[in-house]
Amino acid sequence: MRILNAKQRRRAAHAVEFAVVCPVVLLLLFGILEYCRYLMTLQVTDNAAREAARFALARTDTFQTGQSTASVQAYATDYMNSCGLQLSGSSVRVYKSNMYGEPLNANGVVQTNFTTAAAFDDTTFADYITVQIIGTYEPVLPSFMWLTPAIAVTATAVMCSEGN
Repeated sequence: MRILNAKQRRRAAHAVEFAVVCPVVLLLLFGILEYCRYLMTLQVTDNAAREAARFALARTDTFQTGQSTASVQAYATDYMNSCGLQLSGSSVRVYKSNMYGEPLNANGVVQTNFTTAAAFDDTTFADYITVQIIGTYEPVLPSFMWLTPAIAVTATAVMCSEGN
């Protein structure tokens, strides 16, 4: 019978330690990366909503600027795409609102339905414009990290109009 020296026994211990520790380290690493991607998605979506609201505020007089709700929506979408963000099923809403982001109709009455909200170009001085971006974040490895396959992301920016 051959007796292994200490150096040979230690090499086998390294392999066993690696086999035990490697999955835990990889799970932790991928978890950190996925969480960072999610935080980046939230940050870029917030920035896109804020920049689109600023874009809309500067163009409330649609007769002079030729801008419409579709151009504000395209601006927000282009901002997110330029940052490399892809939200599935994303939609951008632009409307006249109160200071809490609740949609208002042309008479200034709070609406429960976004389709009856007044357009952003109906705002006057000291009225509010809201840009709301809604989408779905999809993790790269949802089953690996025991995550849900889709996480709802919402960003809202409310700004006071100083024009018109």
